[in-house]
Amino acid sequence: MSTVADLAAEEAARAEAEEEETGDAVETEEEQETQTTDDEPEGRQEPAQAVAAPTEAQIEAALKSLEREAERHAREVSKRAGPFLPELHPCPLCFTPGFTVTVPAGAFDPERRQAVMVAMGEPPEPPYKTAKDAVTCDDCDGWGLVLTGSKSANFVTKPCTRCTGSGWINPPVQLAPPPVIAPVFPTVPPAGVPYDPSLPTDQWGRPSGHPHYGIRPADVGA
Repeated sequence: MSTVADLAAEEAARAEAEEEETGDAVETEEEQETQTTDDEPEGRQEPAQAVAAPTEAQIEAALKSLEREAERHAREVSKRAGPFLPELHPCPLCFTPGFTVTVPAGAFDPERRQAVMVAMGEPPEPPYKTAKDAVTCDDCDGWGLVLTGSKSANFVTKPCTRCTGSGWINPPVQLAPPPVIAPVFPTVPPAGVPYDPSLPTDQWGRPSGHPHYGIRPADVGA
């Protein structure tokens, strides 16, 4: 009775033999084409011929070859994965068997995600720009939902109050500090000078006839 190893060895040998036969056949056809081209007179240009559509036999042979290669690839990956084998999952996008690994949330490369979406027939995502009047809500970290602490399955989360569930808020407005206004104290006329409200006063409130009328207080020390 043959062991599993013997069966695997026989299968590998058979696949290699078929690949060699296919390669020899392709090489022979290329040599015949080269020889035919060399036998033609110099300067003679044959018109380009349209490539013939593949026959059903060629399509069936190509599919069988791909199937054998896919089986071989799956066996090799399973043998070489070692401790990572439990983390491998069949790829739902691969034409021939491929594998994927689970990626933590938020760690998947954005460019690869874009390529996966395009492979599934989704239109590529437009190159959006970052909004200048919006920032991520700190209270819900942009998710729009926050935990309530409830043990009821229907009320484990609720919409974030700060962003009303949108996940974003307006950036804080940077207010300019208010201007500092120096206090203005009215100038009291010196003793002995009667105050007459009918007389004109200077910009410091001194009435006409004041000894310091029209003089800056800094210049007279008053």
